[in-house]
Amino acid sequence: MEIEKQHQYFIQALNNRLCLLQQNMVANLKMLFEGDYLPLKNEYSFESIECFYFEYMYDSLDIVVWAQDIQEDVISIGAKKMLSDISDSIFSKELDRAFYDLEEQWGETEEELDAFDKLTEQLDQSKDEILTKWFVECWIEAKKDSAYNQRGFFSIHDTIYRTSLP
Repeated sequence: MEIEKQHQYFIQALNNRLCLLQQNMVANLKMLFEGDYLPLKNEYSFESIECFYFEYMYDSLDIVVWAQDIQEDVISIGAKKMLSDISDSIFSKELDRAFYDLEEQWGETEEELDAFDKLTEQLDQSKDEILTKWFVECWIEAKKDSAYNQRGFFSIHDTIYRTSLP
C-alpha cells in the first residue's frame, strides 16, 4: 500500500470533517466569550477570567476548555467539552474505523510494519498541524464580532507545548 495515498485520504477526510464542524465551533466560542458556555466556581465572575486553555485529546481530537484567573488558578468548574452538541468526535467514527481497518489489512512483515509506523507518524504530525490551524481560524472568526480580548492557548492534552491564540 502506498503511504502517501493513505496519508492523503485521511488528511482530506479530516479536513472535510473540520469544515463541517467549523460553524458549530465558532458559535460555541462566541458563547464562551459572552460568558454563556463555561460554568465558573461560585466566587468568580466572567470578569475574573484571565485566559482560556483549550486542549485536545490525541486520539479522538475532542477539545476541552477551562478558564484561569490572573493567579493561574482554575476558576471553571472542571473542563467542558467543546462541540458537546455534536454526536460524534472530531475524528469521526467512520475515519477511526477506516484507520483501524487499514491497520488490520496491513501486512505483518517488518517492512510493512515499518511503513505503517511511518504512516502513523505522518498522520499524527499532520493532524496536529491541521487541527491547530483550524482552531486558530475558528478563534479569529469568533473574536471578530466580540469584545472578548483575553488570552487563549491551544495544545495537545498533557503537553507543555501550547499555541498562543491571537
